[in-house]
This record gives sequence, C-alpha cells and structure tokens, in this order.
Amino acid sequence: MSAGDGRSRRYSTASLIKAQIKAGEELRRAVRRASAAADLELLEPELVAWSAGNERVLAGAFGEAERRAYRRATASRGAAASDLSGERIRVERTIDSRLRHLQAAVVRLDLAQELGRAP
Repeated sequence: MSAGDGRSRRYSTASLIKAQIKAGEELRRAVRRASAAADLELLEPELVAWSAGNERVLAGAFGEAERRAYRRATASRGAAASDLSGERIRVERTIDSRLRHLQAAVVRLDLAQELGRAP
C-alpha cells in the first residue's frame, strides 16, 4: 500500500465519521421536536442504530479498543426521567456525548494525516 492509499483511507474514514455526525445532529433535532414521551420512544430504535453505526466506523478506524472506549465514554447515565422535558434532556445529553466522541475522532484522524502516519 502506498502512502497515498493510507491518506485516501483516512479521508474515507473521516467521511464516514462525518456522515455519522450529520445523522446524529439530525437525530438531536428530532429529539428537540418531540412533543410527547411517545415521540421519544419512537426515536429509540434510531438512536440505537445510530450508536451501533458509530461503533462500527470507530472500530474500523481505530480498532476494537476504540469501540470499547466509545461505549464507556458515551454510556447513557441516569434513569429515565418521569416527565418529557427531563427525558428529552437525558436523551440530548447522550446524543451530545456521542457527537463529541465522533468529533474528537475526526480531529485525531486529521492530526494523523497532518503528521503523515496512521491513526
């Protein structure tokens, strides 16, 4: 594999992560639009699928240890809230935590590219 192939792979991986960020931002907007607890419940499968996609691209970019680090760093904390506002805040915080992890991964890939080495 040439150096150009490694750069291309990093760009491709960064593009996948950026696509996950975009999907997460849309999911966060959907959470904000939720007007009832049932609306949030309907978004749960989408949140689970998005998070699984995050794990896949992160593990592909950095290895299996990154998948475990993502799970530890972004685990949903706290019990479900009893009211819509509290539950919305809990879900938004979970999404925000996962988005920050993805954004940090893009920075790491960019830094690796600038330094001319694999992540």
